Amino acid sequence: MDRKKWSEMTEQEKQAAVALRKERLEQAKEKLENGVIELVGSGRWEEYLKFLSHFHRYSFNNLILILLQCPSATQCASYRTWKQLGRQVRKGERGIEILVPVLTRVYASRKSSPFEDEDSPQPEFLQGAAMQEDGLVPCGYKVVGFKIGHTFDVSQTEGTPLPSLINMTLAGDDQGVYAALSAFAKQTLTIDVELVEAHSPTWGGACRYGNEGHAVQILVAANRSPLFRAQTLAHELGHALLHSDQQYRMQTPRSRIECEAESVAFCILHHFGLDVGEVAFGYLAHWGDGGNALTELLESGERIRSVAHQVIAWIEEQYVDVVADGVDQPIQEWTELVPA
Repeated sequence: MDRKKWSEMTEQEKQAAVALRKERLEQAKEKLENGVIELVGSGRWEEYLKFLSHFHRYSFNNLILILLQCPSATQCASYRTWKQLGRQVRKGERGIEILVPVLTRVYASRKSSPFEDEDSPQPEFLQGAAMQEDGLVPCGYKVVGFKIGHTFDVSQTEGTPLPSLINMTLAGDDQGVYAALSAFAKQTLTIDVELVEAHSPTWGGACRYGNEGHAVQILVAANRSPLFRAQTLAHELGHALLHSDQQYRMQTPRSRIECEAESVAFCILHHFGLDVGEVAFGYLAHWGDGGNALTELLESGERIRSVAHQVIAWIEEQYVDVVADGVDQPIQEWTELVPA
């Protein structure tokens, strides 16, 4: 199939390319809306959050202990917690040893209590039996030592099927989209893009701002999949283009800002044939607290569309693309990632 540079197209072919971009952005917007509606409406998101609420975060020391004893562990909980979730630790399974704090109740004299006004109502925990004869009242707990406890990984249990968890990771190839986005950042916004090692599994990237409130650098986790890096870069570009106004960042809820950036990323990657659907739906549901995600998505629709179009148009007009007949090719199949 013949490939044409933007500069070689007729005016009619350029108009067809622009119309195709618009159509695909509308498709992406509709897919994003439907995905959030389905995720939240099906109850999967609520079920996911409820499931996660049963798992407390382990300390760094306990994480090391868990990894040393069970390197493949993914979800750990106590015997009792698994039983509450309808699952049973299999007979013969050996618990993973962790450190459990030993607590003791702390008492304070009535005079030193923060509730010194005798006319003010007493909190429930200070009333009745909680009030000691010697004038001491319980005011909390403190750690006095540690003991050995046990936790079990989900792989050591059986029983009620786990809820279908939301995929919040990305694996796979980016088809050259990361390189194109990086070129856009540097040539259009004069923003440096740097790959750095991520020391936290939950960190993917960041957009840094200068003293004047404009984006000056984008950092992306190097030790993640190519598709994840492309999605992260598109997300941070959404921040750079939409949220460089310091006043906007100060007066706009974080949920709205993250919704806009993630939606821009989804539209860009969707246009180039990269599927990041469930990750994007889950991200929006998280920041929008479920149902609010759709409201914010709709209210920011034009801002999202405008910025996504800006990035897509620059990439397609700078690089060789097949658009004359309405069929595009993955960027990795383009002859070279150099300006046409």
